[in-house]
Amino acid sequence: MKSKWWVEKAEALQQAADTNDTKTIYKGLKEFYSPQNRGTAQFIADDGEMVLKMRDETLHWFAQHLDQLLNVPGLVNEAALNELPNVQGITELNMS
Repeated sequence: MKSKWWVEKAEALQQAADTNDTKTIYKGLKEFYSPQNRGTAQFIADDGEMVLKMRDETLHWFAQHLDQLLNVPGLVNEAALNELPNVQGITELNMS
C-alpha cells in the first residue's frame, strides 16, 4: 500500500517535471520535506491513568512537576561553608 503511494507520487512528480509544471513539482516536494503536523501531546497525570486534556490541568501538572524538580532540599556541608574566606564585595564601580 505504502509502496503504491510512493510510486504514484514519483510518477506525478515526473510528469510535472516533463511538462515544466514547477508549481506541481514544489507542491509535491513540500509533501515529502515539509514538517508534518502531529497534533498536541497528551500528558498523563501522576496517578498514571488520567490523560490531561484541558489547558488548566496541563498547566497545573507542569507547575507541580517543576516544583518537585527544582525545589529539592540542598545538601550543604556547614563545615565547608565555614572554611570559605570572607571577601569584601565591590560597592562602587569605576566607570572611567
